[in-house]
Amino acid sequence: MVFDIGNTHITIGLLKRYKVVCEIRYPSTDFAWDKFTAYVQEQLDLKKIKKEEISSCALSSVVPSLTPEIEKYCLKILHKNPFVVDSTNTKIKIEKGNIKELGADRIADIEAALFLYPQKDLIILDFGTANTFCAVSKEGNYLGGAISAGLNLMMKALALGAAQLGEVPLIKTHEAAALTTETQIQAGLYFTILGGAKEITERLKKELFNQNKPLIIGTGGIANLYKNENIFDVFEPNLTLIGIAYLAQKYKKS
Repeated sequence: MVFDIGNTHITIGLLKRYKVVCEIRYPSTDFAWDKFTAYVQEQLDLKKIKKEEISSCALSSVVPSLTPEIEKYCLKILHKNPFVVDSTNTKIKIEKGNIKELGADRIADIEAALFLYPQKDLIILDFGTANTFCAVSKEGNYLGGAISAGLNLMMKALALGAAQLGEVPLIKTHEAAALTTETQIQAGLYFTILGGAKEITERLKKELFNQNKPLIIGTGGIANLYKNENIFDVFEPNLTLIGIAYLAQKYKKS
């Protein structure tokens, strides 16, 4: 069982041979121990999965306050000592920069991408609360990247800062020429993210890969909205979960 502790959700995955066979999501912003444990147990029961079938636990976290809560869940409920992804258990190399500044989720993304697509230059786009862009050489060198506000965060900032604008459903839209306030916000948000992703990706290609064409991988909770916009070569919705499982297995053996 692996846990991807993000700013919006805790995503829980059960994997067999690096394939996600069950996924559970719980809101990070509404975490309460009793509610969390009850909800996860309820979901496991619905899927007819027994705790005794879970052989190991691993996690990555970008929310430090929730890390000990999930570690406690692994130890007390599952009776497993969890593997925790951080900068000390990765072979990713950075020639210029500090590996400690690379978040655990990005480490998991990169490790999974290198595992799934060996000997390829890569650009990984992870669309979540924040959108992250990671450029990685086929040798496993982290070359650089970018971070921007994600779709949901951008929408909340707009609603917070503009008195007459509110939160709207986040949807895929096809036209920029919208007519209502709600649909205009949706169009502005959707195409701002799309345009930014295209621009950053093109700049990373030119700055880092010269004439070589990197493989562009899309992942993250919001990436599904953009999977048919021709900005990804490959859409891997469970990239982070696979990376956490891969690192746990790799370092358990070493």
